Amino acid sequence: MQRSPRSQKERLRSTARASKTVPPTLKGKTSEHPSVPVMDNYCFHRDRLSKETIEKVEAHLAVCERCRKDAEYGIEHADYFRRLMKAPIDC
Repeated sequence: MQRSPRSQKERLRSTARASKTVPPTLKGKTSEHPSVPVMDNYCFHRDRLSKETIEKVEAHLAVCERCRKDAEYGIEHADYFRRLMKAPIDC
């Protein structure tokens, strides 16, 4: 029996979602949104976070589109400010 094209698309979407790797130790802990200070440090000062915290944030970003977009926006701005600080000042 052949499946309808729509059900195949749905199956591919669910497979794509399931294939995002979440470490076994973090399964079930990804639904909690990271706090604002944690996301700020993730975007601007990643070296201030522990390896475990970075893993938790990245596991959450793999499943939460809203937080992923916020992180992309924050990282983009952090990179902009880093480049701005390195630019020569012409007076």
